[in-house]
Amino acid sequence: MQLVEVWVVVAVLGTLVLCFGGFLWNMVGVIQLGRRGIGTVGTCVDRAYGRYGSSPVVEFSRPDGSICRVIGGGRFISALDEGDQVDVVYDPKRPGNAKLAAEIKREFRWSVLAVGIFVLFVVPGCVAVVSLIF
Repeated sequence: MQLVEVWVVVAVLGTLVLCFGGFLWNMVGVIQLGRRGIGTVGTCVDRAYGRYGSSPVVEFSRPDGSICRVIGGGRFISALDEGDQVDVVYDPKRPGNAKLAAEIKREFRWSVLAVGIFVLFVVPGCVAVVSLIF
């Protein structure tokens, strides 16, 4: 086997492992937030505008009285107007780690789908490519 073929295999497999790791990392984070997170109700106070559109800015109160803000994923969250109430989940150990409840469900579904596609299609494809080269 030539050195070029080895580097191609290493590069392709390395890229796929990094992609899989990213989806898996996101999935673990969403599961942790869902398991140990505390649910509360927040109020939409503004909209943040960025490159991909606008996102709701939601404020919520913690039991100690402090107020935290979370910016939702704009294009996936239905239009919220100022003053609308929305469910928020936050990590009591790290209050900055907060998401809108609708985002948690959406991110978990996409992560499970991505991991499933990886396991069902990418892994067998890589095995086939490696077996052809060797």
